Amino acid sequence: MTPKSKPFSAIASSITSLRNAPQGFTRAGGHEYDLQEYLRQLLGRPPPSPTLASEPTPVQRVWMPQAGCPAGWVRVLAKHPALERVFQDVPAFKIPPSSRARGWGRQNRLPSLKADRIIRAASNLEMDHLLECEVDPTVEAFCEQPIRIQYKHQGVRRSYTPDLLIFDRTPPHEIREVKPERKAAEPENERRWPAIGEALNSLGFSFQVYTERHLRIRKATVRAIFRDRHAPLPSPEVLAAIEVGLGQDSVTIGEACARFSLTRQQVHALIRKLFFQLADFDAPLGPDCPIRLGPGLTRWSGRNQYLDI
Repeated sequence: MTPKSKPFSAIASSITSLRNAPQGFTRAGGHEYDLQEYLRQLLGRPPPSPTLASEPTPVQRVWMPQAGCPAGWVRVLAKHPALERVFQDVPAFKIPPSSRARGWGRQNRLPSLKADRIIRAASNLEMDHLLECEVDPTVEAFCEQPIRIQYKHQGVRRSYTPDLLIFDRTPPHEIREVKPERKAAEPENERRWPAIGEALNSLGFSFQVYTERHLRIRKATVRAIFRDRHAPLPSPEVLAAIEVGLGQDSVTIGEACARFSLTRQQVHALIRKLFFQLADFDAPLGPDCPIRLGPGLTRWSGRNQYLDI
């Protein structure tokens, strides 16, 4: 078997090294000792430090609707079929099948209790955001790719479909674009975010560009809750006793475990089922984390859903 020939880059590197060899080394094939010494010097040098791409400085990108501010030009072209009571005069677009293209990858899916349907996410970052919204006590409901709008940027009409519409407990409701910080900080995106924000503000929505630095704060809490989501649930009698015993009060996870003979995994599973909700989402998930009864209580009591989008 003939040995493989060196690639051109390796040959070029060897030639460069020989050109930079010490003067005592004869290229015509004379001094083997000088060659060994030169190679020993090369091996003794530390490798060069890798050149890393600089991380962009995180920027807060939030646009809130304010009275008296000029409204941006916007036209709502279509809406998600789940938004039956929003933009009633706007037609609903058809949900396309999941993309199987290699460039897009396989889409993630979340069986959402708040939306009462399966929600698709186009990236792992969007999936992490959906999981956070599912257990965030301030989020009543949410809808992915809620509307398709047309807005003006630098005098040109452009179309835009945001990633998520968040129905907060207190208006205004918020539309979010989920992007990695490095993509959100691209010059073209930084120029168009204000135009999109003004257009959505004129519709009565706030607009925020949501990046991984937002999700990093609560990521450990969300992962722990969903890791224990399949834990065995208490009996209906215990759930009824919890409903009567807590009422509108809040207790810590440790107190709930001791008072109602629950395990920590069962409490996490009940938070996922929306039977409990976190009273302070920013608090570390542990025995001292406060919880209270959540909106999913209606599912266990046989009443209607707590929210109809």
